Amino acid sequence: MRGLIAEKSQFLARLTSRVERLKKELLHIKQNYEVEIGKLYLELDQIDFAIFETRKLKDMMERGFSQAEAEKILRGKEADPKWKKESRGKKREDQGLDIGLRLSSEEEEKELKNLWRKLAYRFHPDRRGGSEDIMKQINKAYSERDLESLRLIDEEKYPEIAFDVQSYDLTYLSKKLKELEKIIDRLMQKYKAFRKSEWFLWKTKLAKIDKNKGNLFKEVARKLESTIIQRKRELARLKNSIVK
Repeated sequence: MRGLIAEKSQFLARLTSRVERLKKELLHIKQNYEVEIGKLYLELDQIDFAIFETRKLKDMMERGFSQAEAEKILRGKEADPKWKKESRGKKREDQGLDIGLRLSSEEEEKELKNLWRKLAYRFHPDRRGGSEDIMKQINKAYSERDLESLRLIDEEKYPEIAFDVQSYDLTYLSKKLKELEKIIDRLMQKYKAFRKSEWFLWKTKLAKIDKNKGNLFKEVARKLESTIIQRKRELARLKNSIVK
């Protein structure tokens, strides 16, 4: 069992390193996406919404409403969630790159605070055995509401497995082994979630394009800019077709 614990600990260290590398890569991709094409997608959404409303306005006017009456009705509907859903159709959503993990319950919120206090006390630089670097990681995870990272710091990154396995009985070692397996399972789930994310798909596409010395984001941006121009023309034609 002692050998198995050592083996699991080594695997955990490698897995942690792999997850952190992937996380940084996906964050970098997400940041580039937001800089190069995120704003264009937002602009396109706004234009599409304007086209939708203008079509509704035109339809109501053709059914006998005055423009002022139709615009008043439309303004009243803008606050209706069903109206927004209909107008935007199937919304694009980020596929769960929860870098700053969202807390899903009051229990997790409470755990986050308690864990932060525990780790801050344990690793405060002014305390014996404290660490300024670890303290920075703790505060960063807390500010990002990243409960998983705090758990990893507590249970795996700086575990009590710096213990001499020869000094403990099998009951204790069995307990530590189960704890390690739980941490590994949680980390594997996180790794799988990253690989299923929208940003991992971008990572795969970018890798293929880079081999051909292309720039996928710039290519997508050019297509979006072209689409935006077309949509603006469509919106202008719709507005011109409305008889005031």
